Amino acid sequence: MNFLDKTEPFNDLPQLPPKADLETKEILIKTITASRAQAQLNVIL
Repeated sequence: MNFLDKTEPFNDLPQLPPKADLETKEILIKTITASRAQAQLNVIL
């Protein structure tokens, strides 16, 4: 089993910001839909 050494930094993480486009049309539409559903739930409560 491979254990991490606490004395050495783990530099195998990807750089930020990611190179991929995270704000696609599909994701934005789902975000808007979720926001509207949450607003309706807040009205009911």
